This record gives sequence, C-alpha cells and structure tokens, in this order.
Amino acid sequence: MRTIKGKVLFLLLAFLLVASGCAKAEEISETATVAQTDTATEQDTESAEVKAEPEAETEKKTEDAKAESEPEKEAEDAKAEVKPEKETEDAKAEVKPEKETEDAKAETETEAETKTKTEAESETEEAEKETAKIEYDVTQMEETSMYAKSAVNVRQGPSTDFERVGALKGGQEVKVTGQASTGWYEIIYGEAKAYVSNNYLQNEPVPVQPAPAAPSNTAPAGGASNIILIGDSRTAEMKNCVGENSYIWIAEYSTGIKWFVNEAVPEAEPQITQGTKVIINLGANDPQKVDTYIYTINEVAARWTGKGATVYYATVGPCYQNPYHTIEEAANFNAALQNGVTGVQWIDLYSYLVNNGYATREGDGFHYDPPTYARIYSYYMSCIR
Repeated sequence: MRTIKGKVLFLLLAFLLVASGCAKAEEISETATVAQTDTATEQDTESAEVKAEPEAETEKKTEDAKAESEPEKEAEDAKAEVKPEKETEDAKAEVKPEKETEDAKAETETEAETKTKTEAESETEEAEKETAKIEYDVTQMEETSMYAKSAVNVRQGPSTDFERVGALKGGQEVKVTGQASTGWYEIIYGEAKAYVSNNYLQNEPVPVQPAPAAPSNTAPAGGASNIILIGDSRTAEMKNCVGENSYIWIAEYSTGIKWFVNEAVPEAEPQITQGTKVIINLGANDPQKVDTYIYTINEVAARWTGKGATVYYATVGPCYQNPYHTIEEAANFNAALQNGVTGVQWIDLYSYLVNNGYATREGDGFHYDPPTYARIYSYYMSCIR
C-alpha cells in the first residue's frame, strides 16, 4: 500500500514537474517570441527611419528646388508678359511713323492743292488787274449792220489784250451797237456783247468768193506725177470738202504718230516714186509725243527723198476752245518740230490761218468749217507748185 502511494506521489510529482516545465517553456517561448518581435519591430523602425531620412532629404531637396524654380518661373512668366507688351509697343512705334507719313503726305497734298489754288487765283487776279488797266469808253450808236472784210477774231474787249471768244467769217454780217475809244466796234455776238477790230469791218456787203474748185487730174506745175496727203480728221474732212480727185488721201480720225508708222507709211511707201509730193499734217491729237515725231519724220523723209520724192510738213493749225487741245499746245508742238526735223519743206499752216483768219464748226472749236478747209487746200496747192 505504502508502495502504491509512493508511486502515485512520484507520478504526480513527475506530472507536476512536467507541467511546470511546459508552462515555463511556453513562457520562455513567448518571451523569446516577444523579444524577437520587438527586435524585428525595432529593426523595422530603424530601417523605416533610415529609409525615411533619405526620403525626407529628397522631399526637402525637391521642395528647395521647387522653391528655387518658382522665382525663375515667375521671372519667365513676367518676361513673357513683358514681351507682348514690348511687341505691342514696337507695333505702335511702327504704326506711328506710318501715321506720321500719312499725315505728312496729307499735309503736303493739302499744301500743294492750296498752293496751286493760290497760284491759280493769283494768276487770275493778275490777269484781271492787267485787263482792268486797259481803260476804254464805248460810244453807243444805233444798231447798224456791218460786214467782215475777211475772217477775223472776236474778243471780250476792244484790243488784242483781251481773250478771244470766237471769229467771224469773211463777208459775215454783224450788228454793231457802239464804238470803243480804241476804235474797235462793239457787236452783238450770240447773246452777249463783244468786240471786233474796226480795220476788219465795213458798211458794204463783201462779195462772196466761190470756194476753190477741186483740182483736175492735171498735176500742178512742177512735174509731180502724183500727190499724197497724209493726216488726221482735219485732212479727212478737207477731203470731204474738196471732193474726189486724182490724188491719194491717207487720212483717219483720232490718229497720231502710232497710226502714221503702222498704217500710213506702209500704205504710202509703194506709191512713192520719182517726183511724188507728200504733204503730212499730224500732231494735233498727240502733241506730247513731239520727240517721237521728230525721230520718225526724219527717218521717213530721208527714205522717201532718197526715192526722188519731195516731203512737205504742214504745221498744226490753230484752234479755239475745245476738248482736244489748246492753241498754245499747237504752237509749242510746231516750234519743237521745226527745230528738230530736217529734210522736209515746211507749209506754215498755223501762221497762215492766224494771219488770215479761220472759222470752226459751230460749237466745235477744233474742226474747221468748209470755207476754211477750201482755203487750206488752195494754200497747200500753192505751196507745192
């Protein structure tokens, strides 16, 4: 019995020892686990801290770099903002000279217009003053019929210092209403009063001279086998007035030196032979091309005279007020042409009509009336005989 109790106690004690050892082992194991966990945690923490330090430093550097770059960016933005402003200022600066140029141009044009207007007004005033200096009295008389001895100019006042307003044909009847102290007669001209030299009016009617007959096929004295007349509308109308004859007419309306070169010369060239007489009358439509006329006429005349022909050039005739040209342009053209052209014989039509009078179609001022054309033709024929 005692032996059994001893064995039981021994087993119980052993069990207790074993149980105590297991608990202690668990405790030790738990302690070791906790310790290991703590150690790992500490290592993780240290690692995290170590890792955090570079990240922190990196973030700090990034922030610093950002902080540094922000002023630069702001500076660049400010620069970018300034650039458009500068470009705008430059554009304004560029526009300003243009505007100043336009303003200067406008001022110059205005000054030129003002100057031209002032000069024109000044010339008009001077002309009026000069006219005003010519003092005269008019003795009125009962309206009387008188007749023009020949073609004569009609003027605004009783002397050649006054502007010409028209002309009378030879034999034309006028109504005289007075006589100025200068001797000129006051006449009714249209719906106004005008003046004609007393040397060109007479009381008796002037016998009407018949227009010269158109020449026959017999050539004028001098042995010319043919005559060629070249010209513009005045020559064409003279042909219509004179009528058909055996001469060669090369004429066209509104023509000048270009037509002469391209059409008239080619048409006349084959007909130029020994003894041919050529009368040219051009320049009224393009007097500004006088230099081209000089060169061309010199060349053509030399060629035609080399074939035995005689070349005549009739100066551009005078005119009254008209839309085509002025009498001054005609005179200047004639002077320049006569100074530059050689190898031709001159027919001074301008002086002939100015000295002997001429008339134009009513309301025309440029083209002559039939009696004037007839006289011109006769004058031509007298010059080439």
